[in-house]
Amino acid sequence: MDLNRELPVGPKTRILDIGCGDGRYLLERRTLGCECYGNDICEAALTRLKKAAPETDVRCGNLWEVDYTEKSFDVINLSNVMEHVKEINQLLAEARRIVKDDGLLRIQVPNAASLTFAIFRKHWMPLEVPRHVYVFSLKNLKRLFESAGFEVISSRTVEGSFTVLASVFFVLSTVVNKKIELMRYERIWNSEILKLIIFPYALIVNLLRLGDMAEFILKKSKA
Repeated sequence: MDLNRELPVGPKTRILDIGCGDGRYLLERRTLGCECYGNDICEAALTRLKKAAPETDVRCGNLWEVDYTEKSFDVINLSNVMEHVKEINQLLAEARRIVKDDGLLRIQVPNAASLTFAIFRKHWMPLEVPRHVYVFSLKNLKRLFESAGFEVISSRTVEGSFTVLASVFFVLSTVVNKKIELMRYERIWNSEILKLIIFPYALIVNLLRLGDMAEFILKKSKA
């Protein structure tokens, strides 16, 4: 299952990645000739992005604090950002202000109405308390976006193998009563064999719209 739905971009497409980190999403689109802009609250990550792509415009701070020009972006990407932000309405209002009238927003957030959450409950990796301040479902996200002045072009769930395996790690941590450093075991959770084993499950839950990552493609509503 492709976790990153490709939006129509090309030379001179102006892309803003909110919560860009060190810029993997932008660096991929830079090769297509896009004009890339990165926003994040982590100055160290933005420094790494600027070193990798000096021409990239990077701004540190909350989106509503960094003063982008109105209607200046063709595409805005928010992947795994909204669940961290208390001021969601302020974030969406600013995104609506700076996206072009015919522009698109791509948003991904964990889906608490997923089958994987129902299985693992408090051990579900995307809960990430206290880093995540909100949990969402497809239904309440649709209402939120519409109330913020957006029209939903498409929505789906995108579940891969990582969150399933990470949640298993969290269960094991409880069983052995010892914190397991997940990132030290990349050879396990990034194993192609385990990805292949979990693929049928991921395919089924996504077909049923029960995957644990919700993705929306939005545009401004006319009203």
